[in-house]
Amino acid sequence: MTTQNVMAVCDFNMCFTFAWVGWEGVAHDAQVFLEALRRPELGFPHPPRGNYYLVDAGYPQMSGYLGPYKGECYHLPDFRRGSSPRVKIVIASMALHNFIRINARMDMEFKPYDDDQGLFPLNEEESRVDSLVEEDGSHHAREMEEERDRIANLLISH
Repeated sequence: MTTQNVMAVCDFNMCFTFAWVGWEGVAHDAQVFLEALRRPELGFPHPPRGNYYLVDAGYPQMSGYLGPYKGECYHLPDFRRGSSPRVKIVIASMALHNFIRINARMDMEFKPYDDDQGLFPLNEEESRVDSLVEEDGSHHAREMEEERDRIANLLISH
């Protein structure tokens, strides 16, 4: 079965702002991610300072990137039921999604998220790659683990 690794970023308007497809499915997420950081010509959009991207467990734990608890299998059974991926269909789906998102006057599927002001970042200041990779990477890992714990505790308490 042919598989691929897809790296995608969505903004707070739920539009894709970055996609890198075509990596072999055996490529590790961290390899794809770190290569995107190393290649400025790709235009990888870093999260604004004080915000973070939700990433899967294959990404390195660093400032601006919040992964799940290690050892948790959140969604693997859902993917096992699906069909084989196709490279062009991924990009076409993303383009179609963005077209609908940008041009639909009112999309009932997105409306609950559009109305929730708590989902939008407070400031749009861009982060720099330099601030992501510092000598004390363990500090940033702990910082993101504490943020993940804070979110989990909020979800449990409500």
